[in-house]
Amino acid sequence: MEKLLSVGWIKHSIGSFELDYKWDVSNGETLALFGPSGSGKSLTLNLLSGFITPQNAYFELDGTLLVDTSKGVYQPIEKRDIGYVPQEYNLFPHLSVEKNIEYGLFNWTEFQKNTRVSELLHWLRIEDLRFRSPETLSAGQKQRVAFARSIARKPKLLLLDEPFANLDESLRNVLRQKLREEIIELSIPVIFVSHDWSDVEALAHQVSVLSQGTIVDEGIVGKFHKPMIEPSRPLASENRIMLYGNVTQTDRDGHLSTCSVNGVSLVVRQSIVNTGKELSLIVDPRDISLSFDRFVNSTIENVLEGRITGLANLDSLQTELTIDCGLGTDINIIVARQLFDRCGVKADQPVWVLVRAHDIRVK
Repeated sequence: MEKLLSVGWIKHSIGSFELDYKWDVSNGETLALFGPSGSGKSLTLNLLSGFITPQNAYFELDGTLLVDTSKGVYQPIEKRDIGYVPQEYNLFPHLSVEKNIEYGLFNWTEFQKNTRVSELLHWLRIEDLRFRSPETLSAGQKQRVAFARSIARKPKLLLLDEPFANLDESLRNVLRQKLREEIIELSIPVIFVSHDWSDVEALAHQVSVLSQGTIVDEGIVGKFHKPMIEPSRPLASENRIMLYGNVTQTDRDGHLSTCSVNGVSLVVRQSIVNTGKELSLIVDPRDISLSFDRFVNSTIENVLEGRITGLANLDSLQTELTIDCGLGTDINIIVARQLFDRCGVKADQPVWVLVRAHDIRVK
């Protein structure tokens, strides 16, 4: 039978916050839950794993009904066959790394346990930690041990909460590849939580964008621009940068399009076939970086030369800059006073505005 997670619905309230959505994840597919803190990502994993009992939900895994609150069905954690790595890791402090990974390998022989643990320790580059206590480990080491434990018994579903958060870039790239290999071998659905879009692009097949407990956008990774999601405290519509232009060129291979906005070229991460098509573009000012020196040879697609036309000290910590980049509308950006003072910023001085293609949303 095909291993498939089907979430008919989840509805769960905590105070004024309410989680409410549904989706499916197929054999060998990876679904990323992407969004800001407080959007319901980790809560979703806790509800699926059984660490939190849902108020109103239905989901099944590999043809087995795990939860149906309407019929009073609720499978306990130990019967769900789910591997889960929470942000807190939840390693057993009284057990060694080896024994933590072995935990849950019921009915395995000692030889099978030893072989599986050795395989995972080597795979995750933590062979020297085998007999260490969790309290002696760094956050990154604890994370890898928790990950090894979650997949040791080859579960039917894998849940990962910020799986690469405490890893350096080189190890993050290695583990992304190893995780892809493990997913292919196990052929199971995987759901992982991240607020880092590079993790989503590297690992996920599908992405669901969460904001305040609901799915506000979803799609296939690779054909999906980086979403501009609402933060925990919504960004007022008047603070968004609204731009209007026309498509002038499309790079079919790279899913990029070039738009002319008031005569200024902007690259967006979306392939648009119709040259000349009118577009509305949205930019969150928090996705914009600034340079006060001439910026060249950048990997950032859009580097716009502008001039500071206004300065306003909001309080002792923040300053708002008004910048004219020739886009036909001013850009207002709030920066920390400490950085502002350090750079010696003055009115009417040149500035370079940097914005990545995937941070420009096509409306």
